[in-house]
Amino acid sequence: MNYQSGGIKRITALLLAGAMSAAAFAAESKERTIVFNEDRNQHYMTTKTYELRHVRAHDILPFIKGAIKRFDDQSTIQSLDYAAGKKQYLVVSTGSQLLPYIDDMVAKLDYPSPKIDENGSAIEGDGVTRFVYCGKYRTSENMNHVVSQTFIDGFGSGASYFDVGSNMFYWKSSKSQGEAYLKFLTALDRPLPQLQVQLNIYVISDNNFRELGIDYLAWKNGPGAEIFATGFDFSNFYSVEHLQDFTNILSSGPIWDATGLGGILVAPNFDATFLRMLAQKGKAWTAASAMLTLTNDFTTPAATSWEDASYRFKFTPQLQNIVKDENQTTSLDALDGSEFSFYLSSPVICFGDDPAKKALTLMCNWNLEVNSLVETDNQGVATIDSNSFSSNLTLEAGTEKLLAVYDKHVVTEQYNGMPFLGEIPVLKYLFGAESKVDSKMRVFVTMSAVPVETKNIPNPAAGKVIEAAELAAANKTGF
Repeated sequence: MNYQSGGIKRITALLLAGAMSAAAFAAESKERTIVFNEDRNQHYMTTKTYELRHVRAHDILPFIKGAIKRFDDQSTIQSLDYAAGKKQYLVVSTGSQLLPYIDDMVAKLDYPSPKIDENGSAIEGDGVTRFVYCGKYRTSENMNHVVSQTFIDGFGSGASYFDVGSNMFYWKSSKSQGEAYLKFLTALDRPLPQLQVQLNIYVISDNNFRELGIDYLAWKNGPGAEIFATGFDFSNFYSVEHLQDFTNILSSGPIWDATGLGGILVAPNFDATFLRMLAQKGKAWTAASAMLTLTNDFTTPAATSWEDASYRFKFTPQLQNIVKDENQTTSLDALDGSEFSFYLSSPVICFGDDPAKKALTLMCNWNLEVNSLVETDNQGVATIDSNSFSSNLTLEAGTEKLLAVYDKHVVTEQYNGMPFLGEIPVLKYLFGAESKVDSKMRVFVTMSAVPVETKNIPNPAAGKVIEAAELAAANKTGF
């Protein structure tokens, strides 16, 4: 029993000692502070402004920029030109470790020099070239935006500006990049591409017309009706009485007294318009042309009809047409519906070796619709035939290309008369009239193109690269 009680006491003492140690550790952990320092090998950036006393800021800027960019791509540099105070500054932002070397570099580059070039630079071969260009034909800010893409990132830098008031481009960069800028700029500075397109339509026609017989309707309503009227008058005694009175007047009239003889011969009132005997033959050659001036059109959707086309024209020949009304009265009228409709869309003008001189090739889509006369009925009502042609075209300037050939041969026979009797070979002409039209037509459609050359004389300074020294000399002379 004594042994057990002593063991219990020892276990109790150990538990109390552990509890006190845990409490002491917990108290100590509450007061502890842990600081974590994270460094990803980043450079601490510092900005410093340098006042230059002897050289211009943009002359030494390329050298300073090359050094700080090699150290850290996030480094920046700016040049400040304080014209009123005649001072120039460089603002450099780079790593603090490199800044002492930049201090030494600026101090060694900023020194007085008695040698100044024509551009006012004291450093020879700084790699910066300045250009000024006056446009010959057209200039715009969009041209500057497009051409400035020649200043590729990673291969040096440059800046370009366009002044609307003086119509001049200014840019500065390395000599190679500046010349590349000039190359693209002169390629854009050219006259607006224009082509004068002429469409020629030649129509050759051969027509034969023959009409033979009796117009049954005209005969029935005219002389045919008068025959029945004459028979009715013969059965009327009043008509016989009038005839006797007329004979007595003649027998006792002045003619009898003078000669002993008398009489009057009167031509019968006979309408022969129902007789149809006519033959016509003829050939015709017709030529028509129209001209359009085209420019490049890349944005407008291709036209789907003549109404929504930008470049279009229409030939509407006035053809003679013989028309009859319900009373068989004949009149002349113009034939409606015969026309040639042409339009083209999406014109693209291409150039040769020298794009600034003149256009050489035209590419476009074209559509031609020909509405022509097929036949006319006995009252002159016309039947129109419609045909459409469409294709893509590549046309060289100064040439004429055949676009389409349209041939039409129409033979129309029509018989108007009494049924059944009109089927007898010869007697059918006594009971009706037959008309036959044999028409042949051939249409040739050609297109030619001529470049439109501008005749304006540009400014003498246009298209010339002007150095700053020349501008200074021109200002002194009052140019």
